[in-house]
Amino acid sequence: GATTESMAITSDGKHLATASAGKISIIDVALGSVVSTITCGPHSISSLAFSPDGSLLASGDSGGSVRLWSVQGSVEYKTLLDSKEPISTTSLVFSPDGKMLVGAIINNVYVWDPATGKLFWCRTADPIAVCSLLFSPDGKKLLFGGARFFRILDPANGNLLQIIRSDPDLWMTSIGMSPDGKWMAGCGRSETNIQLWAVEKKP
Repeated sequence: GATTESMAITSDGKHLATASAGKISIIDVALGSVVSTITCGPHSISSLAFSPDGSLLASGDSGGSVRLWSVQGSVEYKTLLDSKEPISTTSLVFSPDGKMLVGAIINNVYVWDPATGKLFWCRTADPIAVCSLLFSPDGKKLLFGGARFFRILDPANGNLLQIIRSDPDLWMTSIGMSPDGKWMAGCGRSETNIQLWAVEKKP
């Protein structure tokens, strides 16, 4: 069969989205069956993310588009970005309250309002690439891993809160944060070790 390009699961664990060959399949996890299919177009899907309530699915493709889909009707809800350039979205993530959607494209970070499609802000966030994105559990910090750096931004305005330099050869393709927000972890595509850092507390 075709190669699975990206996956995402709802916060309640009931539905799984998989992307392959220009289509997104929504799968009922308990039944193991496809309940709906979204046709996206000719480009491969590089990233997927469900909204916290599971009603919306965000997709980024290799053709420079970021779209929102209504899961209930399997129809396009909004097009947030349509650059028509051969660039891929490396990561997508919703804020815990669902009021922000963040996308990483090359070395830029975009933050949208999913309800209106309005772009809140866009910043060049890394000299080379933004590989992974994550919100802190309270939604007050936006974390991203890039080439040799781990940065924490204020999601409201994109201001830099903290920067950590990792190993020179580490491209952080996967990041995580402890539930209490005190620790963050990262690993790279060519690394076998996981690095752990303490998050600074601002007065």
